[in-house]
Amino acid sequence: NATLSPAQNVYVALENIVTAQFRSVYRALAYFFCSFFVFNMKYPDKSCLTMDFFHRYIANVQHMESKFKPK
Repeated sequence: NATLSPAQNVYVALENIVTAQFRSVYRALAYFFCSFFVFNMKYPDKSCLTMDFFHRYIANVQHMESKFKPK
């Protein structure tokens, strides 16, 4: 039974700087996700579709503008 919740240490890095440490993957993901909105950052090109999916369907944030620009 593999789960994400019992991680011992989860680090969040923004622009290659560790900004927070958590014991829960779920809290780390929430912190990471919210950081894009708090600091008004764009999603990285390589993960923009994944992050936009998370933003719209996992976090259910439908009313906000996407953080990536389609090509």
